[in-house]
Amino acid sequence: TIGLEALSRGAASVVFLEKDRKAVELLKHNVASLGEEAQAACLCWQTDIFRCSFRPKGDSAKFVPFDWMFFDPPFVMIEELSPTSELFRVLKQLARDDVSSPDTRLVLRTPEEAQFVMPDVWELAHHWPFSHMEIFIYRKAKPPELSNLEEQPAPIAEPLDETPSAAPETEA
Repeated sequence: TIGLEALSRGAASVVFLEKDRKAVELLKHNVASLGEEAQAACLCWQTDIFRCSFRPKGDSAKFVPFDWMFFDPPFVMIEELSPTSELFRVLKQLARDDVSSPDTRLVLRTPEEAQFVMPDVWELAHHWPFSHMEIFIYRKAKPPELSNLEEQPAPIAEPLDETPSAAPETEA
């Protein structure tokens, strides 16, 4: 998997989330083959993403917030990705600040020409078609109030005139 490749190339940490027990055991076996250092930098978490906080507890809390997320659900789920789907809710949850860093990138693998709707908390950065699939890279969208601040230069403060002003003229 991409996570194993990242570990072998020196990633600081990798978290695998997998529902299937046998797949988790295979992941643990493969991570063990990379050595003790890789095992210390890796969490193989058997969980259901639809019931998961994405925030490991205890010593595993060191793994969040995530900087890169590789999201590879079964292709049939991609076709159902819409504002009313559980997968949509999960993708919104992954954008929470206690789960992912401000500069997080989400890599999504889909079948070719899949029609789906992403939550507006993710904005498309790159898209590449490959064979019978497509790779999308999203970044966290900035909140509208922050986006507007970045687009407009900050106003320049006028220097204060500290000379006393003259008394107003009055007619007698």
